Amino acid sequence: MPSSTVSPCNRMNGGQMTQHSKFSPSQLTRIISCPGSVADTEDIPRESSTYAQEGTMLHSVVEECINLGEYTLPELTKKKFSLDTEQAESVQEVLDWVFALRAQHHDSTEMFDAIESKVYLAPYIDLTGCELLNDTYGTLDYSLVVPEEQLVYIVDWKFGKGVEVWPDTAQLKAYALGRLAALDFTITKVILVIGQPRLYSGELFKSHETTPEELISWLQSDLVPALNNTQSKHPTYCPTEAGCRWCAVKSTCKYRRNLAFESAAQVFAMHATLPDQIDDTELADFLTKIPDLKKYIADLELYASNSLKAGKEIPGWKLVAGRSIRQWKDVKAAQMYYADRFDIEDLTITKFKSPTQIEKLIGKRNITDEDLALVVKPEGKPTMVKDTDRRPALVFETAEDKFTKYVQE
Repeated sequence: MPSSTVSPCNRMNGGQMTQHSKFSPSQLTRIISCPGSVADTEDIPRESSTYAQEGTMLHSVVEECINLGEYTLPELTKKKFSLDTEQAESVQEVLDWVFALRAQHHDSTEMFDAIESKVYLAPYIDLTGCELLNDTYGTLDYSLVVPEEQLVYIVDWKFGKGVEVWPDTAQLKAYALGRLAALDFTITKVILVIGQPRLYSGELFKSHETTPEELISWLQSDLVPALNNTQSKHPTYCPTEAGCRWCAVKSTCKYRRNLAFESAAQVFAMHATLPDQIDDTELADFLTKIPDLKKYIADLELYASNSLKAGKEIPGWKLVAGRSIRQWKDVKAAQMYYADRFDIEDLTITKFKSPTQIEKLIGKRNITDEDLALVVKPEGKPTMVKDTDRRPALVFETAEDKFTKYVQE
């Protein structure tokens, strides 16, 4: 089974970030929703967090294992990268998925894959007339091509633990177009895949099926107009939750500030003129504005705190020491000191570990049916979200429903 590997881009190299494209696929969600943000952020250096560095390292581990054809993460590789148990298990989840995918198409004699391959959208300049596609490229984590089935998989690994990501994103669509441009035979089906092996809850590997025609349509109707907009004298600014999440100027952006102030003004104006009883439509409008206002306030507070830490003065504000809790200078020394005066049971608190903690102790791959039989997952507390959320809505019985059921029984 041939495998193609290209030198990584947008990854750490000797401690330094390699050069990014101006319109990197990972930034396209923000660029499409808010073209004006490009000019505001292009001179701000991209800082690498410890989370980003960890993700880069885990990408490298996956790349090495796949290139070596290792179905199981080798102990030498664990030591080489100093992987802890959770990191090792997340890499193994990815390897299991990759080799299962290969096995799924084992009848194909022409199948081939690519790991950390650089993909470009420049080949679409003639089709769209957009020269900015010259600076739209990035690194695709993994792809598998099955010529006999006219099929290609486009896969992106996300090693974060928090935000769940869905595959029908601008980033994966751009990767797919770049991969298709490098193929010299017909593809009719494209499967976009997001792998999140460390996700706390939700599906670890999600897929979305599309076609080259749909991707070209997205390129022409969404991406190219947004790229052209970035170069206009008055580019469009449109703050959104997804677009602002990783924006370097989200805390100081005047357009986001104006939107927050406008929302706040509408909310307070509404309450100033409302009768005693708020109707459901007004309540829905109020609830829609709350999350963005909370997030904007939190981002402002974080920005101000970081500015004060950096020595910047903010009129009327300062940093002070927060509440502190006493602790032992040396726990072992304290234990020895009190051991002669009290029984050990009086000095210690023992609490049985949670299922998640025990799972880490055992290792996911060693969990048995007997282990699972000891665990129950109660229904989560009802949480209110917008109706665009992908989770199914809970259904509650009204008093009328209960009464009707009682009468029928």
